[in-house]
Amino acid sequence: MLFAVLFFEEKAEQTIRQIWEMLIKEDIAINGIDHDVSPHMTLGMFKERYSYNRQQIESFARRYAPLPINMSNYGLFTSPHQVLFLGITVTDALYQLHRGFYQQFAHDLDTSTLFAPATYIPHCTLASDLKPQKLPTASAI
Repeated sequence: MLFAVLFFEEKAEQTIRQIWEMLIKEDIAINGIDHDVSPHMTLGMFKERYSYNRQQIESFARRYAPLPINMSNYGLFTSPHQVLFLGITVTDALYQLHRGFYQQFAHDLDTSTLFAPATYIPHCTLASDLKPQKLPTASAI
């Protein structure tokens, strides 16, 4: 699957990587997070049949300035598996970016996911497939 993501500036990325390392030291699996993957916020997921069109995506990205991001909370998705995340405050600029993304790529996006406009919760994943007994430790970190 192909995802469209927004990356964070260096200081935020380093902080999130430090959190990942602390989770690993506490034997909390960060399944689905590869150390080669930068911390990010996902805008949407393309359908599997989507043929990647780099120019179209770059053209879309050039229309938007970098956004200030406020990670104002942390939370837990419980379905289909437990995912610990940093929640990102929805601002008008972020809302407009996400809305514009879904308008431009509507026919190419999987709208059944939690990235769809009606159910979108902007976030940065900290740990995926979190075991219930590890939740108190992970939350404290």
